[in-house]
Amino acid sequence: MGYMFAHEVNDVLSHVSKTQDVVDALVERFYQEIVTEDNQKLLDLAFNENLQQSDLDAFMKNWDIEENTGNKAIMVAYLMKERPDLKFPESVKPRLGGLLKYHRFQNLQLMAHFTKICRKLNENNIFPMILKGGAMKYLRPDLPRVMGDIDILVHPNDYQKTCALAKELGYWFEDNPKAHSVDLHLSETDEAGVVDIHRWIYLNSKYDIGYMDRFFERSSKKKIFGADVYLPCAEDMVFIALLNLSKNLYKNTSMKGVLYTLFDCKFLLRSVPNFDWNLVVKSTVETNCQVQMYFAMKFVNRIIPNLLPQELFENKELKKKIDKYCNMVMFSRFYLEDLRLTCKKIRIKNALCHLSVMKEYLKYKPKYFCLKMIRKSSWAIRYFLKIANKVKGNA
Repeated sequence: MGYMFAHEVNDVLSHVSKTQDVVDALVERFYQEIVTEDNQKLLDLAFNENLQQSDLDAFMKNWDIEENTGNKAIMVAYLMKERPDLKFPESVKPRLGGLLKYHRFQNLQLMAHFTKICRKLNENNIFPMILKGGAMKYLRPDLPRVMGDIDILVHPNDYQKTCALAKELGYWFEDNPKAHSVDLHLSETDEAGVVDIHRWIYLNSKYDIGYMDRFFERSSKKKIFGADVYLPCAEDMVFIALLNLSKNLYKNTSMKGVLYTLFDCKFLLRSVPNFDWNLVVKSTVETNCQVQMYFAMKFVNRIIPNLLPQELFENKELKKKIDKYCNMVMFSRFYLEDLRLTCKKIRIKNALCHLSVMKEYLKYKPKYFCLKMIRKSSWAIRYFLKIANKVKGNA
């Protein structure tokens, strides 16, 4: 095998010599991976401030709902919902409407679990904060969300009690004392989660988790889906959304939801008369996330030019950190993650019973173990990429 996706690093690093070139190459690589031609055309429509019926007609003329999955089609459904003044073809309107109804039903199921859990927390004087898609669903009740679960944040001191109360209600979760969150499931065999309980927000950086208190201080307490919870301010919601996007690009997780972040940011930026970007910058600096935020903004602006003010984060300090971050992105996405997924499929009990499986186990497991050992060492990652790229170039 060599190393899976080694050619991806070679493609990114070839013909680039400056830091900014590497950043642009990585952003372009992710853009090509995630954004299809139809997606780009649709997003151009959705963000067109002067969208006319003729623009929509030209797009729909060549757009085939049969060739688009539900996650792609729902973006068209979003546009139909946002622009009732435009006329969509009668051949697709019922199906787009049906897609919205399907996700509305899925949302209602998640909201029921959220309400059950949060009311129990309220009874015990715990008032969590609703995050991400759940918060956006509250702000836009008429627009169904593509959500796998609803995220809530509780104060670290309330975390253990919150987990215990969730267990009392019959929810199952894998207990990990070191984890920043737990995913609640209906049973041990049910893979789908319903609510994620966070004691701090994972930002892919080292920061004082006490900063979570700032989110609560800037939030407002509201009755949301029948429970008393906190709603983050718009600036904190954009901050969390963009860093979550950056994390998903970095770790290759929840990629289906990446493009919906653009719709959320568009709404949030317009929801506040004087959106305070200085607050976003302050949060980014105090949580040591300048590079992650810059990378997310670069990606968003690749899709919708000048939507976000990435220049706010361009400084000498950023340039010192960006090389390290890009190396870690390439290492994680193009080497470690692929091996992790491969090893996840190989069970030791099967390897002990079948020689062919044992060969696979011995082929991939040692490599994965070695790469895991260096994943937190920036100099080791830099050296590994240098050697791997040289080996690939000589192959």
